[in-house]
Amino acid sequence: MSSPKARFLFHRKTLNNWLNNAQLPADFERKQEIIENWVKLLKNGTLDNIKETSLHGDFLKDIFTNILGYRSVIGGKGKA
Repeated sequence: MSSPKARFLFHRKTLNNWLNNAQLPADFERKQEIIENWVKLLKNGTLDNIKETSLHGDFLKDIFTNILGYRSVIGGKGKA
């Protein structure tokens, strides 16, 4: 009986090549601070007492706009 092969989402060689050539974005520290702030709020229990829906706007803006770089049609001046 043969042993099961490990299955990976990315081929190891491809992933290693990418990691060896990856460069952090110029605003990495700013993005890291945003994430660290959310982690701090989560760890200290601040988010436990706030309704999830009241956090949607800030969370979406911080994560999707400020960190991942998504733009709205308005923010992108008509270009999504």
